[in-house]
Amino acid sequence: MLACGNHDNFIRNLQVPHVEVNGKTLGVIGAGHIGRKVIQIAQALDMNILVYTRTPREDEKGIRYVSLEELLKNSDYVSMHCPLTENTKHMINKESLSLMKPSAFFISLSFNQLFATKIRSISISSPCHFYFVLYCFT
Repeated sequence: MLACGNHDNFIRNLQVPHVEVNGKTLGVIGAGHIGRKVIQIAQALDMNILVYTRTPREDEKGIRYVSLEELLKNSDYVSMHCPLTENTKHMINKESLSLMKPSAFFISLSFNQLFATKIRSISISSPCHFYFVLYCFT
């Protein structure tokens, strides 16, 4: 069934809510070691990839390097993997989050100082733009 592209049995019997990510756009902020691994996984899931990085790079197969503004405006999912530096401190704020699609998800695996204000206050004051944060470092 799957080889023929028929996923009916899988979809009908899946017991948890799910969203298909193939064809969706993943924006990756920070293309270091972790960011590159996330990109590899997203490519395997057939996602479109936009990347914002401090080191200018040429586009690669399936990867477009763009400005932070373009990434935020065009991504369905944004994944952030940045070190804390003077240039990245407070790089995400209410204004940058307001650029995102209302249905977009923001996932951060970075330091809390990259956000200009506390995560909770951003999420409350930015309805429809900031649904989810996976926050690992405190």
